[in-house]
Amino acid sequence: MFKRHKGFTLIEIMIVAAIVAILASVAYPVYTNRVAKSRQVVAKAALEAARLAMENYRAKTGYYMPINNELTQLPGYDPGIWKTSDQRAIYELTITQPTTNRNSNYFLVTAVCDPDGTPPCNIDSDPAVDEWTIDSTGTMRNIQNDVD
Repeated sequence: MFKRHKGFTLIEIMIVAAIVAILASVAYPVYTNRVAKSRQVVAKAALEAARLAMENYRAKTGYYMPINNELTQLPGYDPGIWKTSDQRAIYELTITQPTTNRNSNYFLVTAVCDPDGTPPCNIDSDPAVDEWTIDSTGTMRNIQNDVD
């Protein structure tokens, strides 16, 4: 009688390898897109922290702080909150106001993925640079999306 050998045939191994390759070709782009979107959370958190600091100052004084883009003057400024250790998601924040007097009821905080930083910030290795804004009403907008 013939002795039956245990194991896999070459065809079975090739079919499994093909299935794994197809799954990987579908899963990898989805994974990289999710990683890129998670890097945008850094900008959103930084913008919200800056907005809350401005609102906190307004609650105490009755007006927004005229800061002329100087983030370190904001009460509660914490570079640990507004920066990240992820070298591909370093955002540069600026705060602007239409006026610098005490009657200003509006401000705009902008977070731009810093392309001139060291190392340069680019979320998903394409030429686009990610840019977000939030205003005094709390409306957050994605001006230029580096992910999509």
